[in-house]
Amino acid sequence: MAHFDADAALRGYPLARRETVTFTIGDEKFVALPEPSLGDALDLHDAPEITPTTNGEAVFALAHFIERMLPDEDRPRFRTALRAIPATQGGIVVELGDWLVEQITGNPTKPPGSSASGRSTTGPTSKKRTAGKSRSS
Repeated sequence: MAHFDADAALRGYPLARRETVTFTIGDEKFVALPEPSLGDALDLHDAPEITPTTNGEAVFALAHFIERMLPDEDRPRFRTALRAIPATQGGIVVELGDWLVEQITGNPTKPPGSSASGRSTTGPTSKKRTAGKSRSS
């Protein structure tokens, strides 16, 4: 009988080295885990794009992803911090989620504002999220 031991195989894949990523909500400071689990990354990939009709679902998915990027003991504190944000300002969760993914992966979640390739800018863009980004940490 053939058997694959994923735990043994994973020992050969060290976590990516990166700077510590922190963020604050209100007076609460949080330190993100070094990288998401594969399951959390897949959940985020499957999250709906932000549109007027899916905005609530997208904010919920990003809030869940951000929470999962925290150590278990910090997750209740994060949920409490979210309760201090007015529902009409849920876009801050989108900004934080975009920023966190960029910090963890080293890849921007949005294309640059201008293209040096001369690509046409009259057609649809590949932007998934339209909320502005904050670069404060």
